Order: sequence, then structure tokens, then C-alpha cells
Amino acid sequence: MKSLIRSIIALFLALACTGVLVSCIGESPWQVYKILFTSAFGSLSAFNYTLYYATPLIFTGLAVALAFHVGLFNIGCEGQLYMGAFATAVIGTYIPAQSSFPLLWIALMILVAFLAGALWGIIPGLLKAYRGSHEVINTIMMNFISISLLTYFALYHFKDHSIQAIATPLIPETIRIAKLSSWFPFEHTSPANFAFFIALGTAYLLYIFLWKTRYGFEYRAVGKSLQVAHSTGINVKKVLIFSMALSGGLAGLVALSEVLGHLYRFKEGFSHGYGFLGIAVALLGRNHPLGIVLASILFGALHNSGIALEFDTAHISRDLVGVIQGLIILVTTSDGLFELPWMKKILKNMKLSILQKGKA
Repeated sequence: MKSLIRSIIALFLALACTGVLVSCIGESPWQVYKILFTSAFGSLSAFNYTLYYATPLIFTGLAVALAFHVGLFNIGCEGQLYMGAFATAVIGTYIPAQSSFPLLWIALMILVAFLAGALWGIIPGLLKAYRGSHEVINTIMMNFISISLLTYFALYHFKDHSIQAIATPLIPETIRIAKLSSWFPFEHTSPANFAFFIALGTAYLLYIFLWKTRYGFEYRAVGKSLQVAHSTGINVKKVLIFSMALSGGLAGLVALSEVLGHLYRFKEGFSHGYGFLGIAVALLGRNHPLGIVLASILFGALHNSGIALEFDTAHISRDLVGVIQGLIILVTTSDGLFELPWMKKILKNMKLSILQKGKA
């Protein structure tokens, strides 16, 4: 409850600060808020794009949150999702174009995406467990290695020469994930696909793992105190290694939305910074799967609204979305802000109001 209230306050404070900035620029804050909302939720097409942008953020947010619960900071989600996407795109080209068991092939591609991300994530886990190397430095450096290396392979060894872009050949329809428009009243060209529901299922499974299993208890125990966890018989090294592998695997699942569900190939620069935005999503969602899903939809909505801001206002660019996201992170991570007397009073009143409405 306390975490939920803090996240809500962080959002409203960020929007309030944004309103002040917009007023200084000479635009109407209310008009900007209206554009942000309508361009993200004002139509079925807008909502579809919001879900599309939210899907990879759910995966990367869950990846960051899992590492956080073990006391690790995985900044390598960008590199890990690149690994998952590249492996899926390359191996996918060898899948038969016609098959009687398409779901089996899709399940295989999900496994490939997860394992590729996990193999890239386990490296900093091993370095942390056996050499004491800090995972922040290792994962940052591995982002550069992954992105540069895979761009090289996509250009010189796996390029689709029928197009100018640096991209791999198209995967067969056998392993493509269906668009939401095939079941729901969205436009046929809308990019959102059933990877969104896979992301929701993954969030639920992570919740079960962390809070309902013995292994999840061990992971959270290590995150609370390495020394205490070790003294109680928990294999700390094993937890550090496998938690980074699982975190990398979750990031690799971004391939489901981008490669299997939309682009149908690996393409240079396909990620809109999903790995780094996953950190913000995890922070705003307080590392809880449900909070991460809601935060992902919010950040997906903001990303979707950027272009509309440029077209519908005279002095504001899509960079304002980045300002809002930055303010949300700033307020969310400013724990001292919530210890101020006036803020404590607001938190107390909000909590009492919610409890009273619940009883009514």
C-alpha cells in the first residue's frame, strides 16, 4: 500500500513539474496533458500502440526487478535483449515455412530467446560470484559488446540484401506471433501482438516464483543480506549466478514482441532503449510484477504520445516525454522526499482515505 501511494505521488509530482516547465515555454499544461492522454488512450489505434510499446518494457522491467530482489543491479538488459532478438531471428530463418505444429515452433523460439539472453546475463553473474566484479560495470560494458558485435554479424554475415537497412532475412510465418487485431477490433496494421499476454503471464509466473517458492525466498534473502543468507545455508554464489541468468533471459524475451510479433527480423536499432527504460519501470513499479505491468503501460503511453506533442503544439518536442520520465525516476528514487513532515502527512491521509473507501 505504501509503495503504491509513493508511486502515485511520484507520478503526480512529475506531471506537476512538467506543467510548470510547459507554462514557462508558453504552452498550456492542460492542453499538453490532454494530448498525452488522447494520443495514448483516445482511440483503439492509439491504445494498440501503447500496448505495443508497453510489452517489451514489461519484460525488461521484470528482468531488472528480479536482479534488484537479489541485491544486484542489471543494467545489461539492452545487450541481453539484443542477444535474444538476434538468436531468434537467425535460428528462426531455418524453421520450415510450412508446419502442422506452429505452436511447437513458437514455443521453441521462446526458449531460444530466453536462453540467448540468459547466456549473456550469466557472464556478469559468474564474474560477480567468483571474482567479486561489480555487475554494474560488467553489464554496461557488455551492452556495448553485444550491440556492436551483433550489428557486425547482421551486416556482414546474416544481412538481407534485398533491403538497404542492416537487418536479417524475414522469419517464416510459421513462428510469427499473431497480431491483437486478429482477435480484437484494432486496425490490421496495428503492431501490438499476443506477446503482450505472454508478458502478463510472465509477470504472474515471476510473482509466484519470488513470493510462493523456496527458491524465491532464497533470492530475496540474499538481497536482504548476503552474510545472513550465507550463514543460514543458502548457496549465495548459485543464487547470484542463476539470478543474473534468469534476469538476462527475461530481457531476451523482448524478441517475442519485436522479432516474432512485429518486425519479423533482427534490425539494427530496433530497440527504443527498452533495456534502460526497464530500470525506470522497475523503480516506479517498486519491483513488484503488478506495479511493473502498470508502470510499463504508463511509459508505453508516454512513448506513444511523443510524436503527437510535436504535431499538436508549437513549441514542444517529443523530448518532453523524456523529461517526464526523468522526473518520475527522480521523484521515485528520492526516498528522503517522503520523509519530510508535510509529505508524511499526505501519505497518511491518502492511506486513511483508501482504507475508509475499502471498508465502505
